[in-house]
Amino acid sequence: MKKQPESTGQNNGLFIAIEGIDGSGTTTLIRNLLPELSAKGYEPFSTCEPSTSEVGSYIRKVLKQKSKLSSSDVLALLFATDRIIHYKSEIKPAIDQGKIVLSDRYLLSSLAYQTLEEEEKWVYALNSRVPAPDLTIFVDIDVESAQVRMAERKDRDFLEEVKYQEIIRGKYKFLLAKYFPGAFIVDGRNSPEKLTEICLEKIVQILRIS
Repeated sequence: MKKQPESTGQNNGLFIAIEGIDGSGTTTLIRNLLPELSAKGYEPFSTCEPSTSEVGSYIRKVLKQKSKLSSSDVLALLFATDRIIHYKSEIKPAIDQGKIVLSDRYLLSSLAYQTLEEEEKWVYALNSRVPAPDLTIFVDIDVESAQVRMAERKDRDFLEEVKYQEIIRGKYKFLLAKYFPGAFIVDGRNSPEKLTEICLEKIVQILRIS
C-alpha cells in the first residue's frame, strides 16, 4: 500500500483538509481563515464532511439517532460514498476555478474513525477513488481540553464520547505518520487567533511556491 493517495495535482487552486478530534477547533479555524485569505487576494471556499448532500445529511441523522444502520461497515460505506459525491460536486469544481478549498474533515477522518472496528486496508480501498488533499492540517489537542470545549454542544453524536475520542486521537497520530507524512501539525491549545496566524503562514508559503 502506498504511503499517500495522489493529490489533486492542480496548479490553479489548492485543496486543504483541516483535521482533528471533535472539539479541536477545526470549524473555528476555517471560519477565521476565510477573511484572512480573502484579504490577501485569494478566493477561499469552505466545505465540510459529512457534506450537505443527501448521503451526508443521512449520515448526520444516523450518528445522532444511533440508528441500527450505524453499524461500522455501513457507516464506512456511507462516508466513502458521501466523499466521492462531495469531491466531484463541490471540491474539484472549486479547485478548477482557482479557489483555495478548506474542508472540515476529509480522508484522514475516515481512516481514523472507520478503522475503530473495520479493517484499515478495506477502509483505505473504499476511499481510493478520491485524491488526497494538497495539504492536510492536523489540529492536535488533548481529549480533556476538547471535551471542555464541547460541553455546551447540543445533540452530540455517540462518536464524540470520551471513550471513543481517546482511541481516535491515537489513531489520527498513527495514520498521519503512515499515510500523510507531509501533514502540518499544530497545537490546538493555542488561542484561535494564534492558530489562525500559524496556519495562514503555512498556507501562504505553499501558495507562493506552487
